[in-house]
Amino acid sequence: MSRPIRWGWRASMLLLPLLFACVTHWLAQERGPLWLGANSDPSYQYLFNSLLVVNGLPPCHVDHPGTTVQMLGALVLTVRQPGMDFKKITHAALAEPERALAGMEIAFTLLAACALAIVGCVTVECTGSVVAGTAVQLAALAQIGTYRALLFVAPEALLVALTLLLVTLVLARERAGSDQQGRRQARWFGVCLGLVAGAGVVTKVTFAPLCLLPLLLARSWREGMWIGGVMVASAAGFLAPIVSQIPRMFAWFSGIATHTGTYGGGARGLIEPARYLGDLARVVTNNPVLLGVLLVSGLVLGVFWRRRGGDGAGIARLIHVLRVAVVVQILGLLLVAKHPHQNHYVLPVALSCTLNVALLCEIARAFAAPWRRAIAAVAVAAGLMVVVGGVELKAYARDLRQSRDAELALK
Repeated sequence: MSRPIRWGWRASMLLLPLLFACVTHWLAQERGPLWLGANSDPSYQYLFNSLLVVNGLPPCHVDHPGTTVQMLGALVLTVRQPGMDFKKITHAALAEPERALAGMEIAFTLLAACALAIVGCVTVECTGSVVAGTAVQLAALAQIGTYRALLFVAPEALLVALTLLLVTLVLARERAGSDQQGRRQARWFGVCLGLVAGAGVVTKVTFAPLCLLPLLLARSWREGMWIGGVMVASAAGFLAPIVSQIPRMFAWFSGIATHTGTYGGGARGLIEPARYLGDLARVVTNNPVLLGVLLVSGLVLGVFWRRRGGDGAGIARLIHVLRVAVVVQILGLLLVAKHPHQNHYVLPVALSCTLNVALLCEIARAFAAPWRRAIAAVAVAAGLMVVVGGVELKAYARDLRQSRDAELALK
């Protein structure tokens, strides 16, 4: 394979991220200004808490905990006003809060678009197929939650990029060779996985199930301990600005975990069993792309379980990674089903299905004759999901526009 073609493949992975950024900008116009009642929460909370960080004070909003969002917001606010001290930066942001928030939105969108391009490029490198890379990107873009996350300054806006980066690092680490150089690369990818996982769980605790991925995929207990140590150090570093608020944060999480109601309300207990299964079904059906990918993954795992070996070490490892991914995703669904009305809680798990798609394409590639047809089938399925997602996206844009116009009319 010639080098120019390979660089052409990589360049093609920029097309969908560019389209994604354009669609997100269009939806932001349909949404209207963030000061509208339906739009202000939690964007303005994160603006004010980012200003606290700029002023060297601990953030007060630590529910998610969301510290990474506030730190990134403080960085964006500082970069927007180069050479100014913290007082002038604060006054400028409060004088024109919508412009300050727009700068933060652009930063999150750029991070998400870059992560989408990177995961496509890595998939192309792993599978040797630009169709597979495109299918992975479409699996993310076919979900309405991906766009919704970037319309507000909130933890989900950063989780889009962090989840896709985690998937990218898992794929890159699995592709590292078994020689000395490959082991060295795998070790550094493990460090990066720990850093991203620590940042993700501090961004929002709903990312926690995905932190199991790098730990369960470690090839030895020593490697797992190394990754876990980096993960803990990363989380501790990102929590440093709110060290004085940590007791209040843990009290908040404890209330959520030990009460059956919303946000720590209701009777004491983990769940209401009579209602939980219905809530779980509602979460699953609200995420058809994730459901479809899980069903196909389960089918493939069932086929290879019946074969009982004889597929080679490479295929066995891919099947193991796919199995771990499915288990982690099911755990994530079980976790968020306690609050089924908050569909954005499932975002990290929903976006992690891009890992399944990449693995399915790579498994198909391992079978010489039918792999092209299999990958083409994956691409067709992803295309159909995008058509369905496009219909949903159009309806979502209409709802945003109607809400914007109604609130502006009241104003």
